[in-house]
Amino acid sequence: MKLFTVSKKTLLSLTAALAVSGVLSGCTDKSMEEHLSTARSYASEQDIDAAIIEYKNAIAKDPQAAEPRFELGQIYLAASRFEAAEKELNRAMELGYSPSEIVPLLSQAYQQTGAENALVEIDHDTTGLSDDERAEVGFYKLQALVQLNQQDEANALIDELNTLKTDSVYQPLAQTYRLLLNKEYTAALQQTQNLAQAAPENKDVLQQLGRLYALTKNSEKAIETYQSYVKLYPDDTAKQLALISLLIEAKRMDEAQPYVTPLLNRYPDNGLLNQYQGFIDATNNQHESALKYLEKAIQAGQNAPAVRLMAGFAAYQQQDFDAASQHLSMVTQGLPDNHPALRMLADSLLRQGENDEATEILSQLDGGAQQDAELFSKAGFQLLQQGNMVDAKKMIEKSSETSQSAEELARLGALQLSVNDIEGIVNLEAALEKAPDSIATQKTLMAAYIASGNQQKGRELAQSWINQKPDDAQPYIYLAEFALQNKDIDAARNLLNEAETRAPENNKLALAQIKLALVDKQYAQAQQKLENYLPQNPADIRAISLWFDLARQSKQVNTDTVLQHAERELESNTDNMSLRMLVAKMYFSQQNYPQTLSVLKPVTANENAPAAFWNIKGQALVQLNAISEANSHYKMWVKQHPRDKSAVLGKLLLNEAQRKYDEGLDTINTYLEKRPDVQIQVLKAYFLALQHKAKEARAALKPVPENVLSLPFVKGVIARLHLLEGNFQ
Repeated sequence: MKLFTVSKKTLLSLTAALAVSGVLSGCTDKSMEEHLSTARSYASEQDIDAAIIEYKNAIAKDPQAAEPRFELGQIYLAASRFEAAEKELNRAMELGYSPSEIVPLLSQAYQQTGAENALVEIDHDTTGLSDDERAEVGFYKLQALVQLNQQDEANALIDELNTLKTDSVYQPLAQTYRLLLNKEYTAALQQTQNLAQAAPENKDVLQQLGRLYALTKNSEKAIETYQSYVKLYPDDTAKQLALISLLIEAKRMDEAQPYVTPLLNRYPDNGLLNQYQGFIDATNNQHESALKYLEKAIQAGQNAPAVRLMAGFAAYQQQDFDAASQHLSMVTQGLPDNHPALRMLADSLLRQGENDEATEILSQLDGGAQQDAELFSKAGFQLLQQGNMVDAKKMIEKSSETSQSAEELARLGALQLSVNDIEGIVNLEAALEKAPDSIATQKTLMAAYIASGNQQKGRELAQSWINQKPDDAQPYIYLAEFALQNKDIDAARNLLNEAETRAPENNKLALAQIKLALVDKQYAQAQQKLENYLPQNPADIRAISLWFDLARQSKQVNTDTVLQHAERELESNTDNMSLRMLVAKMYFSQQNYPQTLSVLKPVTANENAPAAFWNIKGQALVQLNAISEANSHYKMWVKQHPRDKSAVLGKLLLNEAQRKYDEGLDTINTYLEKRPDVQIQVLKAYFLALQHKAKEARAALKPVPENVLSLPFVKGVIARLHLLEGNFQ
């Protein structure tokens, strides 16, 4: 029987097909034979949809007729609708149609749908089959046996097929399976290449040739073979997917795209196709589109590490750090140390404030990559902000091993100074030596010299700064700061005068002059300078703070005047959180606790609240004896910032008053885990003593230095332990 092939003409649209269906189904006066004749006419014209409708009409007229079912199965097979072909061909056989005509077609359908069990049961010796047909059916059956791992039966079938008297390519093709079963892929490839020369368009030969090229790692030849196959058999979706996979593995994205696009249009929700499109877009730097397709692929079940990895990469490139960390965290356990994805994940976590998780990832990096030093120092700074001194120091150590450039050394130096590591000054000096024009490094190093009281080096740096930039006022302001430390008022004034000749409108200079006047108790002068400065800078936090200090030290101005000015500025700029905290501090210093709380009321107590908010509000509540509110506040503070010492101390004070010793110890242990601290360690011993746990309290005091043990409070703890132990003397 002739096998119909799909027309190259445009097929009828769904609407047209339904219209034809409606018209034809209304022709109830036609006989089965007339419908069958019409169906054959449509089929000969390659009008597949119309032919299928007429075959169905014929079957509706006579459901027991085998012929229309056989021909319908035949046309389904030609249209690559293999499951429908299986159904109709099997029904035709049940109704008595010749098995010898059905078996060859049915074996093809089974092969395409992967129905191995059904193929194994098919009879390749059906009466009426030619040896050519037996060879083809037997070959499909052989494939099924191999898939089902029935090797003995497969070898027996190969022997049987070898006895057939046929020139069919399927006989020698079956013989290659002996080599495949023995994993002799090179020999099998050679034989299949010879068969391809004899039958260059046979689909099964081409399929096997492509698979063998892939097995023998000849991806270029595998691609070439599958391209030939797809050109001959464009409706074979499975082989198109195999070809796309090979092209993507070979990074030939532009060649893969023409195969992906039409399939994705037909199957927009297919996970594998969305994965392929995502890979293509990511490679072409179309990261937004890539992430969309890859996430759709994941939702459809394509959850392989490679998909997650590429989705994380695409998200990271768009700075969607939440999505990047979500995808990359799914695959980190399977990645080797120093994998680039670990760096992307660590950076994504750091940008979201997930510092502990980022630290764990960064521990897998050896610092060999260029960006590692920056990641280590970034993690260190953020861990310090959380109060996690233990992990911060680990990051500092890693950063010190990798920092080489001036920028890296400057970051490292600042980080070391944050944990009171004097080595930070050495690294800042090294950074400045490498980049002597870096103003940021000069300022950081100068601040370190001022904070550490290292005046000699500070003066040397300022003089070097002056030599490089003689018109810059800043080094003179720093030198004046050193003079004030030495209470050398005249020297400080002269230096600020030098700065004024270089930058008379400099705000830092103006503030330094106000500070000098306050230190020198020249209150009228300080007031005059503030009156000149504030109109142009009415919300300047530093200036208002100096003005409040002036009001408290002298009679030049009333503190209420300063507070009224600050309140007015705050009303004009309610989002100025620094100004709000200053106003609250000023009211607190005047013991006006209700007004302190009123100023703080608009602040939301969450992770974005400034550090000053927590401390001022907590102390104000305690001063007002609002114990319940204070307790809730300190609990929330510790929850948001478990390693903030002020938060922990405040909460422990309340825990002790309420005899909540277990809760207090939980807070202490969480704190000490990441931030060793002698004072908190002593309080641990104290809380244990309050629970009458003398042995544990003694153990808690072991790490405490000798000089601390002599302090009165600690002696009280030790005396309490002696009492618990019965040592009254």
